[in-house]
Amino acid sequence: PLAKEIQAIVVNEPNKAYWIQRRNKFHHNHATHGVLRPDYVLRLMPKEGSYVEGYVHPAIITPYPTEKLQHPMYHYTYDNWHQYFNKFNNYTTLSAEKYRDNGKSCSFIKDIILRPTWAFIKVYFLQGGILAGKMGFILSVNHYFYTMTKYVKFYYLLKSKGKL
Repeated sequence: PLAKEIQAIVVNEPNKAYWIQRRNKFHHNHATHGVLRPDYVLRLMPKEGSYVEGYVHPAIITPYPTEKLQHPMYHYTYDNWHQYFNKFNNYTTLSAEKYRDNGKSCSFIKDIILRPTWAFIKVYFLQGGILAGKMGFILSVNHYFYTMTKYVKFYYLLKSKGKL
């Protein structure tokens, strides 16, 4: 259904940008809650005038009016835990470097203790990770560690003059 919808859009309405619902699948589970819950991503637009901004969680900037597509795309986030943690390590380093490059400050209490705790509460309770069973708990705890790790790396980038 998504392919047919896109084909019709390319022919009939080529000067718009489209949000597509992304349904994540990880380790044989369709994520319905928590950190990998379905979300909308801007993925279909004319090249002219559109560009990507940022490198950790990049945003697509487009001058075109936007609409949502009716059909979802299925996103196979990671093939295995090894791939998950490789990306985890890479993204936490990139985030720490981005914070440093943007002149951000880092508080041990606020950023390394409180911020990860809030990240867990937000994903597990407010975004419904608790409804996703064991995988929801595991991914929520991993989100806690992801948040803590990027701030620990950032903290030590600042303390060690740019060396992790």
